[in-house]
This record gives sequence, C-alpha cells and structure tokens, in this order.
Amino acid sequence: MVGDPITDRVRYSVDVQKAAAARGFTDAQQTAFKKNAQIAPGSAVLDFINMHRQIKSMAMSVNIFATAPSVDVVDGVARVALPHRELPVTNEPLSEEVGRDFGEHFPELEGLMTMMLMARFAKDRRRAFVWLQAPSDWGKGLLVAALKELGLVFELSVEQVKLALSGASIGFDPNTALRAWVMFVDEFNAAAAELKQLNSSINVTAKWQLQTELPLYTKLFASKENVRSLVGGGAEQQFNNRFSLMQGDGSLDERELFKRIGGAAYMRALSAWIGRFFNAGVARMRAMGRPTAELEAQRWMDEFQQAHMLSVAHGTLEDTLREVADQIGDRLMEYGRYPRRPWNRDELDFKAYQHLRAHADLRYTKGGGEVLVIKRLEGFVRVYLTSTEDKSTAAKLAYRAEEIARLIDQRAPGERLRLFRRSECEGAGEQERGALVFLEPVTIPWD
Repeated sequence: MVGDPITDRVRYSVDVQKAAAARGFTDAQQTAFKKNAQIAPGSAVLDFINMHRQIKSMAMSVNIFATAPSVDVVDGVARVALPHRELPVTNEPLSEEVGRDFGEHFPELEGLMTMMLMARFAKDRRRAFVWLQAPSDWGKGLLVAALKELGLVFELSVEQVKLALSGASIGFDPNTALRAWVMFVDEFNAAAAELKQLNSSINVTAKWQLQTELPLYTKLFASKENVRSLVGGGAEQQFNNRFSLMQGDGSLDERELFKRIGGAAYMRALSAWIGRFFNAGVARMRAMGRPTAELEAQRWMDEFQQAHMLSVAHGTLEDTLREVADQIGDRLMEYGRYPRRPWNRDELDFKAYQHLRAHADLRYTKGGGEVLVIKRLEGFVRVYLTSTEDKSTAAKLAYRAEEIARLIDQRAPGERLRLFRRSECEGAGEQERGALVFLEPVTIPWD
C-alpha cells in the first residue's frame, strides 16, 4: 500500500537491503547506503513540516519588472513573485480592421484599455473600478472573451467577493488568476458596501489550500440595467471616488464587419488587437523604470477616474440629500397650513399623514409667526422616502435620514425659542422639543 515503505520499518529495511545488494556495493558502501536511506524519509518529512509550519498564507503575484522568479517568507507569509511574460498574440489579418470597427462602436475602447494598462502599473488601485453599462447585445461578453483569450480575466460574483472578504472558503482557485489584470463581475445589480474594501488585493481561501493574497488591478463590473443602489439618488461619495462609469449603446450584431466575418473571428481579431496594444504599452512603461512608471500610471488613472466619475452622469448623493430635504420641507409647510384637514392621497402617503397627525403640532411665536413642531422627524423622513422612492434608493437615502432631518430642521443650534399654543401668545410660552419648520418668513425672537 502507498506509504508502507515509510510506516512499516521492517518492510522498508528489507527493501533497502535488496536495493543495496542489487547495486553490487561493497560491504562498506552497503552500510553507508542503508544508513542514509534510513535517515532520508524522516529528513524529508521534517523539512516539509518545518517549511509549512512557518507559512500561514501565501501572496502570489507577477512582478511586471522582474526577469526571474523569487520566493520570500516573512512573518509566516510566503511571497511568490513570477516575472511578466509577453501576452500571446496570434496572427489575425483582420485585427487592425476589427480594432477600428469596435473603436467606432465603442469610442472609449482605447481609454478603457489604457485604464487597464495603467492599473497594472499603479501602486494604489482604489480608483481602478469600472462600471460598464450597455445593452445586452452591445458586446460586453465578446470584449471580456477577447481579454480571456489573453489570460487577463478572472471572474467572481459579488457574493463570492463578500465571502472572500469575510475569510470564508470559495470555489475559486487563485492560481488560475495569477497573471490576470482584470477581476470581472457580470450581471452587476447591487453595490454591496463590501466592495469598498477592494483596493489592491483580496485574500482568497480555496478548499484545502492556504489563504492566498491575490493582487487586484482593474475591477470591471458589467450590467445592462441601472444599478439603483450605486447611483439611485446620486452617487455616494466613497463609490464616486472609486468608480468610473463607461456606457455603450447600439448592437454589435448589426455592424457590417461583425455580420460578414462572424462573432468567433471578430473576437479573435479583437483579442489580437488588444494583445498588441498591451504588449506595446508594457514595453513603453517598463522602459521608464519602476518609479517613473508607477507615478505616470497613478497620475493617468486618477485623471481618468475624475473625468468618468459616477456623479458626472448621476450627480452626488449629497446634492440629492439637499433636494430631498427641501422637498420634505415643502410638504411639511403645506401640512402645517391645514393640519387638521382630511387625508389626501395626492399630497401625502397615508402612513406619512398618520405620523404627522401623531407627532406634529402647530405653534406660534411671540412675533405672530406660525411654526410646525415635529417630534421624531427622522422617522417621518424614513416613512416619506419609502412612499416616494424605489426600494433601493429609499434604503440608500434612509441610511442618511438623520442628516436629512438636520437639513429640514430650522431650529437654531443651541438657541431656545418659546412657543405658544394659541395665536394670542398669552403667558410665558413653552420650550418644546422637536424639529421646527416655519410656515412663512418671520423675524424670530430667540431667547
């Protein structure tokens, strides 16, 4: 059985004697051979145990500037770096024509390819997120297939990313992604908060293997539909500072060249065009030397992301918060002018109306102004958003309900205002708790 020669010492000793005799050794040579043979298995096992006892995880990478591989073990992490090798480019006669044709279909093709090239050289890749939004027949799959032909893409789902970030094992072999430049997420439909943790690497634990630190360069997310949790109600600041939005339209199937040569030939030719583009770019960047190349890559990538921010097309979440606060403030002013009127579905959702009936009261200032006092304004904001926004946008804005409530509240910070229950303003008035919304411009007599 496998393993018996080491675990069964009697049998192993007999095998060693037979081997020594078969080689025609002298008595002295046989004695030395048997001694070394008895030591060898234990020595190999001990070497293996000692090595793996030191290694808790591995960091696999390809050094774009190296000419030879290297292995280094520091603090329990084995860092394995392989040298870059030129991308395998096939001889495709139509590659230049297809490159031009796809460039006409997608005018930002060279921009996207340059982004991927620069992300491969940049030290900080937190801005190397690209959201590619295009119709289903636009050619997202063909573009990714062309990159896969070059071995530049590995694919994960958002759920796999979340599992990997939590330290859980996922069904993915990191060795298959060692030379990849692009992490691809298809059918992107929800922007999980965990995506903000993706910067320059991710720790991946495959079943029965050590945890491996996998470098990340470009993170490419593709979708047909709008991703409301990403840009609904405007782009949240952290996502806005990371993602670039690139959009495509039209159908690749309708292009004359695509119809003439077919999808398979078109993809191979595009892959060859991309391969030559990258090989030339790598050679140019390597010629600069590491310090200059890293600085140039960082500068270019940061400028590209600034020009393609989500907010360019969708505005910022901060702008939307102000707009929502103004909108809710107008609704509260309308309610305050007629606080006891029957519910009107065209003006306010019933749950929002009920909230105001229970927690809002009309009061008067000494100067005769009317003011609506709303207790639990943050709760009203959440109810209002649920009734006026789609589910993803409502959840995103509701997370900032406290901030929206502060924008609505007209109470001066740290100041006290005495309010009266009747317009005659008799007595000393009361200092009431809650947010204030004044129904008309007044001179407010603060204490």
